[in-house]
Amino acid sequence: MYRRSLCRRIRPALGIRSLVPPWWDYAVGMNGEVDRDPGAGVVDVWFQTVGGSEASKARDDLALLSADESELHVGLREEARLEYRTAHALLRRVLSRYLPGHPKDWVFRSDEEGRPCLANAPGESHLDFNLSHTEGLVACAVTGSGRVGVDVEVLDPQRPLDRVVERVLGEQERAWWQGLAPEQQPMAFLDLWTLKEAHFKAWAEGVRWPFSGLEFVLESEDQAHRSGPFAEEVSGQGWYYTRRRPTPQHRMAVAFRGSEKPLWRVASFPA
Repeated sequence: MYRRSLCRRIRPALGIRSLVPPWWDYAVGMNGEVDRDPGAGVVDVWFQTVGGSEASKARDDLALLSADESELHVGLREEARLEYRTAHALLRRVLSRYLPGHPKDWVFRSDEEGRPCLANAPGESHLDFNLSHTEGLVACAVTGSGRVGVDVEVLDPQRPLDRVVERVLGEQERAWWQGLAPEQQPMAFLDLWTLKEAHFKAWAEGVRWPFSGLEFVLESEDQAHRSGPFAEEVSGQGWYYTRRRPTPQHRMAVAFRGSEKPLWRVASFPA
């Protein structure tokens, strides 16, 4: 990492300010540091809460969107517009922590497997990234060591879960879930749901139905592993999972496919 203080000391001494690329000025000025690379075996997960309607924040976010993103943004309802612009501005800012480019300049496309990627990635960049947003929260996961998927969900007290549970959870998951106290069930469901979503977002073959075919066992406060028949089909492929609770109302899960268990670095993105 390159700290702001180090940057300030080096530039005047060498007299090379004009040679410093604009992306450095952006990243240091915006975030106080530049990551340049997540590092081998590292998955970085950045999240931001969504709320308020500060005009300056909205203008800054909108200024980063592409023409296509701006057109899509206009067609959304107001609540969805806030989530959308916050999420896509976050992704652009996050990428500029690791790659030499200004957030406004990134161009996105879908790869041959339908997953999002950069159309103008510099050099030999191998960054894989994934984005998710829900009411009140957005998140972006980045790694240079494999495939990553992230999902965030918000608790909806009005959602009837019984019928959804029958379609989404596997037999072992349902037995575990039904044994919980009623007040624990909504958040436990979100834990399992976000894990399944994150897995399929990282998986090159996309969503596989039914969701109930992919089962998880929750471990401790932030870990999980697969179980059930589908676990055998994807075994040996280096799948790792973590989950977090960014706020009391939200759940977040991250799936990683790589050669070894990663170092998870999860943090709120600087405002």
